[in-house]
Amino acid sequence: IADHANSSALLEVAKTQNLSVYQVLNNEIERLELESAIPYSALLTKNLHTLPYFLGNRSPNADPHAVAIMEGLTLDESLSSQSLRYYSVIQGVAYGTRDIVRAMNESGYRIKTLFVTGGGTKNPLWLQEHADATGLTLILPKEPEAVLLGSAILAAAAAGLYPDVPSAMQGMSDLGEVITPNPETSAYHDAKFKIFKEMYQSQLNHRKLMSRY
Repeated sequence: IADHANSSALLEVAKTQNLSVYQVLNNEIERLELESAIPYSALLTKNLHTLPYFLGNRSPNADPHAVAIMEGLTLDESLSSQSLRYYSVIQGVAYGTRDIVRAMNESGYRIKTLFVTGGGTKNPLWLQEHADATGLTLILPKEPEAVLLGSAILAAAAAGLYPDVPSAMQGMSDLGEVITPNPETSAYHDAKFKIFKEMYQSQLNHRKLMSRY
């Protein structure tokens, strides 16, 4: 968001409309979907692909030298362009989650559900794209401030209100909203995930080629 040419203008729009920059971008994605008359918004990024390794990769590649790649850039400096780049990064992060789940399932796990917390869960676009891109059901906690709840759980256990931390977790936690994947987007995200993996492999090939210098 910050390194796009429209960044300053976005901040002004958000301030004028008394919205967060994420709400402005989400609204623009929704407008583009309606204007394009496409069956689902994810199709807006069919020619824009992001490998979001801006800080390297921890899982599943354990590659601190990995870097980000964005394919499909143009000289468009509009809010629409900024919104689509933002959308593509959200999808890239979701494909990263899918890659972690893939690696774990190949090692014997059977992950079918994601229990999600954190700031991203306040963004409906982030949530739906993670469900769609991974093909997994997302479950949010009833208490949205998970960090504060965790602190309260530790305090309750320390105060003797529960015999231990797991008991406090059981007694003070509950399920909230459930986000299910849209089956109509499955094939599309399969294709995008294939590109995601190819982008990383291509980066490895390029690094090998240039390693002699």
